Amino acid sequence: MESKIQFSNDKLRKAFAILEKEDTKFYRFICRAFEDIKENVFCGIQIPKRLIPKEYLKKFNIRNVWRSEERRVGKECRSRWSPYH
Repeated sequence: MESKIQFSNDKLRKAFAILEKEDTKFYRFICRAFEDIKENVFCGIQIPKRLIPKEYLKKFNIRNVWRSEERRVGKECRSRWSPYH
């Protein structure tokens, strides 16, 4: 079964595109996580169905949502580099 990566909205998709130019290291980190998920959807942590927003279930016709295990690492990196912290 092939996995598919989708952004929840256009604003997020555009922000990701901008990230490629503004922070290439972080952009590559996210791309690597996407590739890991595409290769093995079970490499992440499954989000309990009760926590998946109902609008996502309808809008994207999804049954399961997973997050990258490296999510915490990315968040720590963003916190260190962010001018807001």
